[in-house]
Amino acid sequence: MNLRAIPNISEGRDAGKVAYIAGADALLDVHSDPDHNRSVLTYDGEPERVQEAVAAMIERAVSTLDIRNHDGVHPRFGVVDVLPFVGDDAIKAATGLVWTTAEGCGVPVHFYGDAHSEHRTLPELRRRLKETKPPAHPSAGVICIGVRGPLVAFNVNIDATLDEARAIAKRIRGDHIRALAFELPSRGLMQVSMNLVAPNALGPRQALELIDANIVDCEIVGLVPDGVDVEGLPSRRP
Repeated sequence: MNLRAIPNISEGRDAGKVAYIAGADALLDVHSDPDHNRSVLTYDGEPERVQEAVAAMIERAVSTLDIRNHDGVHPRFGVVDVLPFVGDDAIKAATGLVWTTAEGCGVPVHFYGDAHSEHRTLPELRRRLKETKPPAHPSAGVICIGVRGPLVAFNVNIDATLDEARAIAKRIRGDHIRALAFELPSRGLMQVSMNLVAPNALGPRQALELIDANIVDCEIVGLVPDGVDVEGLPSRRP
């Protein structure tokens, strides 16, 4: 099985910077959002090739971006904010990046998912980072590296107030859905942003049915695991 890496970087407005940081080797997909000011990169291939591509990406991000000057609706703790790995060699890849980040670039690493000894979830890690404010690189912050199974990142954009969107996100949050609500200033809409962590049990269609609001459109962020039905969704127009 190939190794897949899905880093989230804190830049979603400057296409040139995103392309430079992402590189081309083993890169399958790039999804950028200006309101989040965030890009989701997807790398896939032989484990060694993906590890090398991601290590080079981290070095470019650290040398290019400054978290102190970042603004966007999505919470973030670093210029390479989240880096999950999926696949048979995922734990080896995650732990192997410590030298590249903590030793090489000087960016502290925090593990989550199966890369953490107690399988700490990403929401748990984010709460810990917010509460304790551990040491961080002055311009690059920290990097959260994890190992997880396949999921679907699914955003539903609605005509509602932020309080209404937050209430929806809180109501649908559970074992199969992680959800947050954001304002999208560029579109005058609100967004219920979800990670569907068991997409074969609860996929985009079922998640969409849980949104009791005026749905404008929706979007898949990144790639979709095999067997997950996304046909016919009210997709966001270019």
